[in-house]
Amino acid sequence: MKHSILFLITIIISYLNTGYAQISGKEVRKQKNELKAQEIEQLVASKQFTFQADALTTSSGFYKHLDPHYELSMKSDSAFVQLPYWGRVYMARLNDDGGFYFNGKIQNFKFKNKGKKGYELNFLLQNNGDNHHFTLDITRQGYAYLQVSSTRKSFISYNGIIVAKNEE
Repeated sequence: MKHSILFLITIIISYLNTGYAQISGKEVRKQKNELKAQEIEQLVASKQFTFQADALTTSSGFYKHLDPHYELSMKSDSAFVQLPYWGRVYMARLNDDGGFYFNGKIQNFKFKNKGKKGYELNFLLQNNGDNHHFTLDITRQGYAYLQVSSTRKSFISYNGIIVAKNEE
């Protein structure tokens, strides 16, 4: 009888100890968020990432969800832009594809670390005599907001996420 009580007490104590050793759901989420923040920090610091746009907003307030293949890819000192455009065009060109579809060398690059709020990237790309100014706000969790202003087109913005650059 004495041995069975000791055995039962030992089982209860070991059960309580393992219960306290488990990580709570809140701590697991916090660890995942920190890992994601470190990943985003490395991607932004290396300038080797892709912004995948999932929605756009025009200067007049028109909002549209986008297909998943629209993006802005950065590779150190150059960028590949494939983004649609809705809005007013001030100076149209013949054979204009209607959106932002070009490769370019990044000029006037500025990086700002906003601490817990994330990062801000500003840069200029030129294409066929048109200057495109890009401002990319990135949260520590990888959500991003891209603003594009152009000399020939009205202002437009895109919402999306930051992912690792696909090497193709």
